[in-house]
Amino acid sequence: MKIRLPIPTPDRVIAYKDVLRYVALVFVFASRFLVGDIVHAAIKSMAASDPKYVRDFVEYWAASRLLLTGKNPYGPQELFELQRSVGWSDSIPLLMWNPPWTLSFILPFGLASFDVAQLLWLLLNTFIVVFCVKELWLFYGGPPTAYRRAW
Repeated sequence: MKIRLPIPTPDRVIAYKDVLRYVALVFVFASRFLVGDIVHAAIKSMAASDPKYVRDFVEYWAASRLLLTGKNPYGPQELFELQRSVGWSDSIPLLMWNPPWTLSFILPFGLASFDVAQLLWLLLNTFIVVFCVKELWLFYGGPPTAYRRAW
């Protein structure tokens, strides 16, 4: 079975240049918004956290914080105290039921404050969705120049 590599044609080269130009433009605008959001999150974290913004990410953040300090990331009492400190308003802690090897993926988020880590979590998940949509478009035979139609 022979594997054929696509031969770069002028149309494909132009299409890839357009994609790179588009990615650079998105990066510039996203970085401006990111800086503004980080400044806003830093100002907001100086005040008491608003409970309406505390969602299920608090379990991952608290578990990674506990692991970074050498404590049990699955301990309900420690998790509850840490979750309450950022505004968790429920009467029971939100436990992380994932296996221990998943802690390596969330560990970097414990290095930041809760507001900044939650913003980075949102940006990471948005990037993953956008990347997967583009890759699925190309995988199922969509033209490389028109992958934005998938949206």
